[in-house]
Amino acid sequence: MGALVPENRGEILKMQMVTLICYGISFIVYSAILLWGILGEHRGSFWGYGLVSFYFAIPATSFIMALILNLKNALLKWLYPFIFAVFGLIIARTVMTKWLSDVWLLCVLPAFVGSGIGLLIHFAKHK
Repeated sequence: MGALVPENRGEILKMQMVTLICYGISFIVYSAILLWGILGEHRGSFWGYGLVSFYFAIPATSFIMALILNLKNALLKWLYPFIFAVFGLIIARTVMTKWLSDVWLLCVLPAFVGSGIGLLIHFAKHK
C-alpha cells in the first residue's frame, strides 16, 4: 500500500513507541519548566526563566519532537503541535506576571514548522 498505511504489526508498534517517547519527553520537559517557574527563585524576575524556557527549551523541544513524529510517520503526529502549543501558553500564563507579546509565537510556531518540515522530508523519502 502507501507510505502512510503501515503494512504489518511491527510497523504499528514502532509508530506507537515513537509517539509515546516523543510525547513523554515533551511532557517531562514542559512539566520541568512549569515546576521551575512555580517553585523557582526568580520571584517576578522572569528574564532568566523566560529566556531559557521560552526562547530555548520550549521551541527546541517542540520543533525536534514534531520533526521526529512526522519523519517516522508516528501516530497522533497532527495533534502534537496543538497540545504542546496550548501547554506552553498555559505555562506562560501561569508562571509569568507579565505577558510577553511573542511568547505565543514561540510556543506555537516551532511545533508547526517542525511538523511541516518533517512531513515534507517524509513524503520526499517515500515518494
